[in-house]
Amino acid sequence: AWRQFYERYAPVVQSYARRKGASDQQAEEVVQNVICGFFEASPRFVYDPARGRFRGYLKTCVGRTMGRMRHESSRSGPIPVDELEVADARADDDELWEQAWRQQILRRAVEITREHYARRGKLQTFLAFEHNVLLGASAPETAQKLGINVASVHTAKLRVTEKLKE
Repeated sequence: AWRQFYERYAPVVQSYARRKGASDQQAEEVVQNVICGFFEASPRFVYDPARGRFRGYLKTCVGRTMGRMRHESSRSGPIPVDELEVADARADDDELWEQAWRQQILRRAVEITREHYARRGKLQTFLAFEHNVLLGASAPETAQKLGINVASVHTAKLRVTEKLKE
């Protein structure tokens, strides 16, 4: 369960931290601190939908973690100018969180869709979509690479897009 929790939420936390200006190492430290915090609090945690959505709670946890980390680094010396943050950016902050959240939802939808096509022995359909849409190759390039015709690439694009929407 913890591995699933990590796989689902770590990319959101990491992406958000990076969008807020954290380095790769700092973002990974934020992820570790948030996940460990959830693990420690899990015996006492009771989700109450009336108090808000889980993703809002997670965002609050991430913000507090980043604030603590910033505070701790400020006690050990001056904060480099590039780590300073504009304080009046609440709307921008919410948008950064939403972007990270939507990115993870799309990433997970793509994984589920890939698994769907692989289980049905139609991975080539997904690969045509991936090459054409996700990697940006033209339909003729995709067709040539996969040894299929251009019409099959367009069909794959339509089918996989519909499956992603599901």
